[in-house]
Amino acid sequence: MKKPVVSIVMPVYNAVDTLGRMVDSVRSQSYDDWELIVVDDGSTDGSGDVADRYAGIDSRVKVLHKRNAGVASSRQAGLEMAEGEFVIHADADDWIEPSMLADMVGLARLRGADIVISDFYVDSGSRSYRSVQKQESYSARSLIYAMHTGRLFGSLWHKLVRRRLIIDAGVSFEKGIDYCEDSLFMTRLLALTDPEVVYQPGAYYHYVQTEGSITRAVTPKGFESLRSFHRLVLDVLCDDKEVENIRSGFMLDEFLVFFKNNLYSSVQDLRKAYMNIYDKANESWTLRWRLGGFCIRMGCIWLAGRLIKL
Repeated sequence: MKKPVVSIVMPVYNAVDTLGRMVDSVRSQSYDDWELIVVDDGSTDGSGDVADRYAGIDSRVKVLHKRNAGVASSRQAGLEMAEGEFVIHADADDWIEPSMLADMVGLARLRGADIVISDFYVDSGSRSYRSVQKQESYSARSLIYAMHTGRLFGSLWHKLVRRRLIIDAGVSFEKGIDYCEDSLFMTRLLALTDPEVVYQPGAYYHYVQTEGSITRAVTPKGFESLRSFHRLVLDVLCDDKEVENIRSGFMLDEFLVFFKNNLYSSVQDLRKAYMNIYDKANESWTLRWRLGGFCIRMGCIWLAGRLIKL
């Protein structure tokens, strides 16, 4: 049986309200040589049944049902099922433009590329804006730093990747890392390879942000996943001379998550955490946020929360 050119890996957990929209947008692609691997991560809302119905009407849709183990586990399971020359990921609450695969595969073929990076849209309520992902350099090292300094989005759904690159590098998703698991995956892949990376200036993927997804609280478990993600990225970059810039950024990110999600046990605990990042905060924070930090030192936590807004 002929293998597809593109494998689309989509983890699903309780996304019954949006799953159909994403699958329909895949099935509407002008390029039809693909397989969609839907990994049902123990959904309890009927998402698995919706996926099975699509598989029943379109043989290109394949469904794997598994016990709930997190998004990294689901992405890895889908990747292991993939047979395409290229792999791209998708999330069940988003959707894609009809020309995405045609344009990205076409450019990969034309340029002999291992990775194609495109722009994407951020849809929030009635507003939508385009996130431009063009970089000054597409060397592996430059892209790693761009991802971890906010210049390149870390997700895999706007990156078409040659599957052989992944196989040869032996890269997999880290079990238990369900925060930025895709960014960690791409960091390791770039660190272990020297891929030909090209930029596709079109925007195709619609990253849908709902009020719930924007304001969702980070749990203590989620915070530990964030810290583990940071440690693993730093392990990859341990010998790089510029790693301290990324380390400082990670420390500031961790403090803000710690503070905004009330993960501290006491005001003293919060003050101690703030003093650990005091110098870096004074270098990079706005005046408003620095005033918020002063309020933390003085114990005025409510006022600090009003000043430090994410």
